[in-house]
Order: sequence, then structure tokens, then C-alpha cells
Amino acid sequence: EARTDVNKFAEFCFTDDVAKDSNGNPVPLKQSWVHREIQGVIPPNGTPGHTVILVARLSGKCEKEDAEVLMSDGTTKQIKDVKVGDRVVSVLDNFQTTNSVVTNVFNTGIQQCIRISSKGIPDNICTPEHNIFTTTGWKKAGDIVIGDHIASPIGYRIEDSEDMSCEEAALLGYLVGDGGITHRTKFTNADDNIISRFKDLCAMFGWGVSNNGKFGYVVTNNFIRTNTPQQWLESYGLFGKGSHEKFIPDKVKMSGDDVLASFIGALFDCDGYANNKNSICTCLEISTVSTILAKDIQSSLGRLGISCKIYQRKTKYNGKIFDSFRVAVNSAEEFKIFHEKIPVYSVGKKEMLKFHDDRNIDSEQCRVPIEFIGDIKNNKNVCSRKNLTTLCKKYITRDKLSRIGEISGDNRIKSLAAANIVWRKVSDVSAFGECQTHDIEVSGTHNYIANGVIVHNSVQTAIIRTLFELGNDPDLRIKIVTAKDDLAMKTVIALKDHIETNERLKLVFPNLVPQTGSMWSSHSITVNRKTKARDASVEAFGVTSSATGTRADVIIFDDIVDEKGSIEPKTRENTKQIYREVW
Repeated sequence: EARTDVNKFAEFCFTDDVAKDSNGNPVPLKQSWVHREIQGVIPPNGTPGHTVILVARLSGKCEKEDAEVLMSDGTTKQIKDVKVGDRVVSVLDNFQTTNSVVTNVFNTGIQQCIRISSKGIPDNICTPEHNIFTTTGWKKAGDIVIGDHIASPIGYRIEDSEDMSCEEAALLGYLVGDGGITHRTKFTNADDNIISRFKDLCAMFGWGVSNNGKFGYVVTNNFIRTNTPQQWLESYGLFGKGSHEKFIPDKVKMSGDDVLASFIGALFDCDGYANNKNSICTCLEISTVSTILAKDIQSSLGRLGISCKIYQRKTKYNGKIFDSFRVAVNSAEEFKIFHEKIPVYSVGKKEMLKFHDDRNIDSEQCRVPIEFIGDIKNNKNVCSRKNLTTLCKKYITRDKLSRIGEISGDNRIKSLAAANIVWRKVSDVSAFGECQTHDIEVSGTHNYIANGVIVHNSVQTAIIRTLFELGNDPDLRIKIVTAKDDLAMKTVIALKDHIETNERLKLVFPNLVPQTGSMWSSHSITVNRKTKARDASVEAFGVTSSATGTRADVIIFDDIVDEKGSIEPKTRENTKQIYREVW
């Protein structure tokens, strides 16, 4: 079927063999109705003499260049720095997280963007056409309104690649929390248990700790010139950092959950606070003046399955006003997880965490917006059983959702009840203005996590169609025209990669191989074919490039202008002229 049906071809060949569904099978590419419609209007395979134009309806599906993408090793990268071959965290159809490969990256230029805000998490700044996962499925950012709920994963799995000890992570946590690491290595704390543990951890490295004032201590290296406290901190990029610049080192993020928990526990010992009302913990938080550290703490707690929010406030110190941040956990479910997973050595804080009211389940982690169950909420045969008639108007607890899934037999509802996803309520949608944007393509799942929210990637219809056409007729000459030469080169690189490494493509079209003796360039490839044509099988050009003297059976114009270019009359007319006279 994949040899004759382009949609079957896309779904079979473009999968992620690492990403698995609930039955252990590779996750296929599920094309949207738009992509399937595009394939339907393109002429049948092997039909020469046709031009195919692929354009976005309004603008590219892109994120602002500094959007933080969650990588599979637990770190984050700004989307502009993500590279082909990188692995990112993404989400399967059953709402469970997995790790997927980046197959393409796009510099999508300067575009008009909007800002989507949700209390307690970073803003998502993207183009209006960018798809974000909501309770009603994928929704364009431009169609999202205040009150909608967007998906934010927690409790995700990473591919831990570092082997740091819990003790080293804890020592780093203490110094990030109450350490002075700009010139010498100092530590300030008044809790005897924490001070004792800090000294024991330093001793493991062969370092001494001497008093420096009433509550201050200095870490010394006992005349050892190698592996000094300064050198150790420098290896993590921390030495010389002031309070506003501190962060969680990548090696901690790339280690196992127990290591990450040890770091967070030490940080909580120093800068944490647990509020107690009537002998019951009602709130716990970690305070910092570092924006980066606040985001790192939120991401790390999320990975450990603890939903939290960041609150910004003004703090006065030495007569000056500073921005400060509270990373707050506000429900009994999260208190319980925090108490079970995070090792806390401060006796007072540890005791306060023990007491939480299990009846307090009104948290984002424990509830799901009611619209997810759709018409089932009006089905008396389902909701009248097992006391499900008391469904609240806006939210339903995961426990009740699980019971509804069992009664109704709806597997999607069952998966949702067990999903590690928090549904964040949108508090504001506003225009952001023009900014530099980027996007990536992710194999298999075709989504990734940007600024803590699940977003959809770009799908390369041009690449899929080109491989399908060449597989059926290797004698074709195909030209792909993009906005710029560098995008054309990336398209060719992606085609080469699939021909050389896509095992499923080889099963469908085993004869789609490089022509013997042909030299593949950065802008052209030639596959094994019967004819001895002068032109390559595939050539890619920027729209303003010269193609004089070349021949083509099919030309694909893939996003040759962006939104700004289509609005400006001069640019628009120039592109029209090039189209008529060159192509």
C-alpha cells in the first residue's frame, strides 16, 4: 500500500523507531487533514509537466528564537541552537512522554508573533499559525482565548547520561542556595544539622571548613592544589556567579532522578519555606533572585512529577529594589510527592512536610478540564453510576475520570486519567510584535516541549512527496525551490539522510539508492535510474538562484515567501517576476 498511496507511504516510512505506543509499536506519522488534502491535489506519481506550490495559509508555524526546548537528557536548549540529530522530549497519542529525534531545523525569519500567558509558567511566544495542544486537541495559537487550557507535561522520562553522586549534587545545591561563590567559596547558614552535613560533604572531597563570622563558613582545600573548591565550581560554570546568575548545572539535570532530588533537597534546606496552618502544610516554596534558577527549579520539579508555579515579586535589599521569584507548590498531592522524593535535612522543614491534608486535591495535577469527556458528561447511564453525578462544572478529578473511562470503555479517557500532564489555564493572549523565529521537525510524534508547553512541529510535505515520486519513477527530474539557498541545502541533506538511513523507506523502495559513481552535492542528488539525463534527480535552489539550462518534470515551490514578503508589494512583485521568467 505504501508504494501506491502517498499517505500510507508517509505513515509507514516516517516513524520514530525509538518512540513506542502502548503496544510497543513504532509511532507513525499522522498527517493532518490539511496534509492529506495537499497530497490529494498533487498529480499522480510519475505525471510530468506539473508545478506544485506549497505555502502556509498565513505564516510559518514557529517559536520565538529563545524558546526553551526540553531535550531528552533533561537539559534545555534555545530553539535556535537545536540541531538535526538532537533528541527531544515529546508526547505520544496516549499522553505519555517519549524521546524523539530532530530531523530538520528551520530558520523561519522575522515574523509577527503573539504571546500566550498562563499563570506560573513562562510565556509562549509564537506565530499565530503555530499549533499548541489543548483540551480540544491541536489548536492554532491565534485561535486560543483566555480560559482555554494548554498541556504541560510533568513526570517525564529522560535518557540520563551522567553518573554524578547524590552527595556531590547535594553539595552543589547547598552552594547554589546559601553559598558565596564569586571570589572565595563561602557558606552561610544557622541550622546545625545542615552545617554538619555540609562539613561532611566537603570532607568527602578532602576540603576543610573554617568559621567566618557568626553564621559564616569558608571552604578550604587543605593545601591541596588540585581539585580545589574553585576548580570544582569552575568545572560546572558556577564560580564567579552572583545570586542573580546562579543555575542548576547541566550535569545535575542529565543525571538520575535521585541525583536531581538531592540537589533540590539541599536547595530547599537553604532557600525553602514550608507554611503551616493548624498543623497542616498549606504551601511550600523555594525563593531565588535568579530568573534562570527559578525556571530550572520548576522544570526539575516537573520532571520529578511535582507541579509548581513561579511567582514574581519585588524585594528590597540594602536600599535597592530587586526582582525575586518564588517557585511554589500549593496542593497536598504535590506536598506528598515532594516529601517522598526530596531528601530534606532541615528538621523543622522536614517535620512540616509530614503533615498535609489528603482531602485537599484541588490542584492542576489532580484535575482535568471537563470538556475532555465531551458528551459522556450528559450520559446518565455512565454518570449516574458510582456517584459520578456530582461532576463539577469545570473540572473532574483523575480518580473520577478513570472510573468514567472504565464504565464507558473509552480508552482515550483511560489514558488521559493516567497521563502525566498538567492543564494550564490561559490567563492572557496578546500581540507581541515582530521577532526572529525558528522551528524544528521531530520524527514520529511530530511535537516537542517549548517553554513547558506541548507544541506541534513543522512537517516537510515536500520531502515526503519527493521520496514517494522518486521511488515510483527514479527517472524523474525534480526541482525544489525554497525561500533561501540555505533552506534548499537543508532540504537536500534531509533527503540524503532518508535515502541512506531510513530502513522503512528501503523496504518500500529498495531500488531507491544513490547512482553508482555519481557525486552528491549540497544542492543535488542523483539516484540509480535507467536514463542518462544530464540533470540530477533532485536539485534544490533558493528562489532567486539561477536555474538556466536545467530541465524538470516536477517543480515544488516550498514556502518561497514569508508573511512579510507577501505583504510588501515590491517583494511580492519581484517574486512573481522571478517565477515567470526563471522558473
